[in-house]
Amino acid sequence: MSRKARKGAPEPEGRQSAEAAEEVRVVLKPVLGIRPGTYLTVLYAVILLFLVYLFLFLPGIRKNGTWFSMRTYPASASVRVDGKYAGTTPCEIFVPRGGHRIEFHRSFHKDVFLDEQVKGRVFGTLIFPKRDARTVSLELEDPEKHFMSAFMDFASNQHIPTIISDAMVSIGTALKKTHSDANYDMAYSFIYDCMHYVTTETQLRSLLSASTLAASGGSIFSPTSLIRLVQKTIQLKGNDPDSPAWIVSCLGSETSKQLLASAWIKSYSNHYKDSISKFYQGSPLGKTSTIYRSVAAGIAFCAVPSGTLVMGDDDRPETLGSRFGVLLPHPVEITSFRISETEITNRQYKAFLDENAEWRKSRTAELVKKTIVTEDYLSSWNDDSYAAGSEDLPVVGVSRFAAQAYCAWLTSKLGRGGTTARLPTEAEWEWSARGGLRGMPYPTGEKAGNSVFFVKGITGPGKAGASEANGYGLRDMAGNVWEWCADDHAPASYFFSAAVPHGPDAAVRGGAWNNPKESVKVFTRGCQPEAWCTPYLGFRVVLSGS
Repeated sequence: MSRKARKGAPEPEGRQSAEAAEEVRVVLKPVLGIRPGTYLTVLYAVILLFLVYLFLFLPGIRKNGTWFSMRTYPASASVRVDGKYAGTTPCEIFVPRGGHRIEFHRSFHKDVFLDEQVKGRVFGTLIFPKRDARTVSLELEDPEKHFMSAFMDFASNQHIPTIISDAMVSIGTALKKTHSDANYDMAYSFIYDCMHYVTTETQLRSLLSASTLAASGGSIFSPTSLIRLVQKTIQLKGNDPDSPAWIVSCLGSETSKQLLASAWIKSYSNHYKDSISKFYQGSPLGKTSTIYRSVAAGIAFCAVPSGTLVMGDDDRPETLGSRFGVLLPHPVEITSFRISETEITNRQYKAFLDENAEWRKSRTAELVKKTIVTEDYLSSWNDDSYAAGSEDLPVVGVSRFAAQAYCAWLTSKLGRGGTTARLPTEAEWEWSARGGLRGMPYPTGEKAGNSVFFVKGITGPGKAGASEANGYGLRDMAGNVWEWCADDHAPASYFFSAAVPHGPDAAVRGGAWNNPKESVKVFTRGCQPEAWCTPYLGFRVVLSGS
């Protein structure tokens, strides 16, 4: 095709666009007679002023006031502004311009009220907000309830050891103000109670911090404080000779190795070994030659003799004195008693319910409201009776409160001979479970025998009395179901001579059908909140007195 023939053809697109671009011009027309240069300048100025207003003035107009940094000594106090919750110290809260009442509240402390005339600023608050700070010292009003609450808090939340030292911060103000001996005594009593739950180095560190605060009365540590702390340490050593073992058990492996090599611990270890080894002289078998069995109120009981129980993990007697743990073997004197041959059965528990309607399953909602059972109370029962064919199974789904109510009822059935039905103590339970043996892990010796522990296909406990009898004629002392004890539970209680302080958990013993037999021995301890009801937990009864 010739050049001439292509004359009318369109130009290439790129070339056409480039030429068009060169020719495009934008011409603004006047608006209302105002030249473009003028009204554009005004428009830009308005936009700029709007942005200045938006970022530098509007935040201050909408939120005119002061940001307060609130701190209290001790911390964790709630802050309310004009009666409305605003935060928990330490915190930062915004208080609007004007007059306001700020309230600081912490349980067992006196409330503090501040009447503030809060100022504000309009300009630049988004970038540079107006700030202020308030630090308030709270005065402890009820030291006894404060320490009781703090103890229960730590016993329930042992993974938060700072609860111990934080509690002592509060008493500092009271001690500095009054120097009351009663307050000092409460502080040290609180520390001693917490010791029953201290099993780690971190917890021990917090306990020592609390001890220092108590000794100093919340002030600077002085020679007087040192003397007070030493006196309490000496008192502890005198009252609790196994306290060195407690300290070793709390420390990490490297630190404990160093301490075990010290003259102090070596001396304690040698003394401990000498005092405990005398119980393992001769034959480990010490059971009675005759089993004494009796029946009371339709329940079979076996007699358990008096003696000295070495309570704790003693199935390796050759290592006693060279290892220290929370199951420290220690001697406990036992007075003779009778204990039910098996766990209390469904049939036996129903006899109690027949005469005590308030404890029937149909009254569960009322019992839950009283916080003495949980919603799983007698969960395996149908209405107010056990399922068909389960009359000889151990009763489960009962709280410790329910078990104690059963014991009180049984006592009334025994006449006026002075005999009392109750739950066994941990020491009585372990002494009974051993059946006269020492240094053995199971009621019948080195093996669990035919106790009802976990096996493939098992879905619940066996009939009460499924195991063979131990040396005292008792059955199911290992396996089948865990059993409530009379004691409260504290993990470090074996190191201390005082009774376990009342905490959130009760002691349980024996293991259940869902546990592997290797995991539960005669000295194994467990714990449950005393209102809990589970399908793995029942009880047996002790008779004491004439």
